[in-house]
Amino acid sequence: MRRVFPLYALSGFISLGYQVAWFRIFIDWFGSTNLTFALVVCNFIGGLGCGALLSRRITRLLTDRTGIGDKLRLYGLIELLVGVSALVTVAVEYLPTDLWGSFPYYLHDGVWVQTIRYQIAQGAIAAISLFLPCLFMGVTFPLLCDIFRSIPRNGRLPSVLYAWNTIGACSGVLACQFILIPEIGHQPTFWLMAGLNILLGLYFLASGGAPASDEVADTAWATFPSAGVPSRSGSALIACAALSGLLAGALEGDMFKRIDFIVVLSPGAIMSFISFWAVLGIFLASIVVRHVERIRLVHIKVAYGLAALCYFAIWRFSDELTYLVGNPPDVRGVHHFPVSLSQLFVYTGIYVLPAYLLVSLLLPYVCNRLQGMGKHLGLAYGLNTVGFCLGLIAFTLVVPRLNIFYSLKLFLAFMVLAVLALAFISEFRPIKAWQIAVLLAFVAIACIATPRRFDRDFFTPLMWPNAVAAQG
Repeated sequence: MRRVFPLYALSGFISLGYQVAWFRIFIDWFGSTNLTFALVVCNFIGGLGCGALLSRRITRLLTDRTGIGDKLRLYGLIELLVGVSALVTVAVEYLPTDLWGSFPYYLHDGVWVQTIRYQIAQGAIAAISLFLPCLFMGVTFPLLCDIFRSIPRNGRLPSVLYAWNTIGACSGVLACQFILIPEIGHQPTFWLMAGLNILLGLYFLASGGAPASDEVADTAWATFPSAGVPSRSGSALIACAALSGLLAGALEGDMFKRIDFIVVLSPGAIMSFISFWAVLGIFLASIVVRHVERIRLVHIKVAYGLAALCYFAIWRFSDELTYLVGNPPDVRGVHHFPVSLSQLFVYTGIYVLPAYLLVSLLLPYVCNRLQGMGKHLGLAYGLNTVGFCLGLIAFTLVVPRLNIFYSLKLFLAFMVLAVLALAFISEFRPIKAWQIAVLLAFVAIACIATPRRFDRDFFTPLMWPNAVAAQG
């Protein structure tokens, strides 16, 4: 059993290594735009979500077609499929550069924008090169949890697996962003990730060997102390998983927009740094849920309220934060920020980590509870990642089309509604249709009531020039 943990961390390292390389490759292909950011993240997370939702069907299909009965060998086959399908990205390099026209832009209100045909082509290429390998990635977490579901005292296994995978993912972002890509470039980095992925798959395919119960008797899984019995259907917990993903996706999209107002250096690094700090927040949240045995949903409800307050406070004091992290103004009183990747890295961490850590407590808690009930985690994990995609698309591509100021304000209202929605959920009672209807009604009211006008007072003095530039 113990060997699975570091190797699943390696799987996380490879996965986020892919994502960092995909960010750079897509920027080379299509430029650094909101669409590029959304395509990579949505196909990555959306593939994970669909893979989780279809995990039972995919594993059953592969078992029937290959005759592999050992589920750890089956896990190895899936990792192998991830590596092989990721190589489709290399084939895209050979597409004709003028496939969608020699200059796929048109002038709209004085601004050159991409043609619809070009945007559709980007979406199709992203789906072909990213979605399929990420679909197979999404199968791995529910499969590993299912393999060890029969082991006694396994109630905290999901948070442990999640923690190992995310610490590997954090390491992957740092290694690729600061070491591999600067030294060898993003294309060789991508090849390296694919090679490691294939070797990992071959190892499990050759070794297999699902562990016996006594292998983990001393790993100190702690089941939840008695805290009542959740609703038999688990619908409240599954709703919590979906809400967690929706808010996390919206939060990541909103963070990218806000940080982009201040930072004009290396947008590709912004994407990678946000991903790193978000994944680190997920890792720390998994560790907290794993080790704090008496954590309950009520504690996570308080954490969500603190996340909203923390995020709003960091936004309001963004000016002071840039002075704290960056250099003082020059002799002309001009403040240049950031002047290095390290400043950008630290600033992004202060902005992203606190709120993301608090928001990320919910999913590992839900997975632990469902695992303790003997439930398969594919539905909860899948809905979480699909919700993430919907939130990210909403606050990266859809709402900002109306007005960027409207988008930033609406997100704060949405975050408050998410906190209130969680406050009224009880894991001991099933979710009712009227509760979902009421939440949707309040979201609609927020969309209508949020002002859409240009609001100069909404930004701090340091952000103001960049905000004007972003609008112009």
